[in-house]
Amino acid sequence: MARKTKEERKAALKKRTQSTVKNRDVSKYGGIDVLDLSKSGKKGKVNMYECLMGKKKNMIDILPFEITQDWYKTLKTFNGKLVGLEPGDEEYKLEYAMHRQVGTEKKNMLCLKQMFGLPCEACSQRDEEFAKDDPDETITDALKPTWRCIYNVYDYNEPEKDIQVWDYSRYLFEATLLEDAENDDGGICLFADIEDGKTLQFKGKAKTISKGGAKAQPFAEVGEVVFVDRDKYDDAILNDTYPLDKMLVIPTVEEFTKAFLGLEEGDEPGDIGETGSEEPTPARRRPPKEEKADDNKCPAGHVFGVDCNGKPECENCDEDIFNKCADLQDKINAGEQTPEPDPEPKAEPEKPSRRARRSAPPAEEKEEKEKPTRTRRRR
Repeated sequence: MARKTKEERKAALKKRTQSTVKNRDVSKYGGIDVLDLSKSGKKGKVNMYECLMGKKKNMIDILPFEITQDWYKTLKTFNGKLVGLEPGDEEYKLEYAMHRQVGTEKKNMLCLKQMFGLPCEACSQRDEEFAKDDPDETITDALKPTWRCIYNVYDYNEPEKDIQVWDYSRYLFEATLLEDAENDDGGICLFADIEDGKTLQFKGKAKTISKGGAKAQPFAEVGEVVFVDRDKYDDAILNDTYPLDKMLVIPTVEEFTKAFLGLEEGDEPGDIGETGSEEPTPARRRPPKEEKADDNKCPAGHVFGVDCNGKPECENCDEDIFNKCADLQDKINAGEQTPEPDPEPKAEPEKPSRRARRSAPPAEEKEEKEKPTRTRRRR
């Protein structure tokens, strides 16, 4: 192989160094594989927000970013509809679908079918399995994409970190946020508006799910979100928020297919492996495990086949148990659930104070507004 030029080697080393510096101290969790932090456009480390658990309240402002990428016009939402935004518009979240543990490197990668309507090898194999007379639920559920959201947040508990990036399951936060943002009279709280937005207050209840006798890492169950008056931000805050669309790592159809099938550089989909198999086995698929007597019982105490993907514990549920629960949910058409009772009315929380920022003017006097009663999210 011919040696690369000095300029090519220098450029490659520069790119590698920039990526290493930007991604330092960032653990591999959630969907962090889908962001290239070196494209943040900011100097220094990108701080990742972590939801507090326990008695202490989370107090954050969700701040918008300005869309810069043309592909955003073709982006689809969780409901399958186009986002309806274009470059120059403001957006408060980056909602994305991903497949977990793709290929031999176990990477998290975007689902191109769910997000852009493009071919996706994982979804294609899932559809093929569903088309069989007796589909293997272990395969179909292992290939199911999951939805997450990424936000720019200002944390009042750690103001020294300035704006942080928060990547979290859509089911565990966004769904609750959207329901609580709708008032009883049908009005919508524009919580992320630069001038008229609100501070979000909520508690995170620590949850764990036992796996094989050992407890998994605890995660936060987010309850009701309370909206509190806050100071206005200046438009210049858009210069401080991270360009999440620019940072998103979008693979090509070929890149995803090769990663999913575990193909090496130069290999093409359909190549026969060294074993002589006509069809490579996707690394994402998991072999079925031996049936257990208590597989049809939710380990977290929820309703099996009804609460699937609607509870925080579902995020870390054992794969086999989750697969069976999801399959049963499809059969009984989950959605006709008994709602939880309305919470007791709470006293109006105090308006939080934000440290002085170059993008936010001094606090302005506001008339005290009565907080509307919100209905607790129904799971």
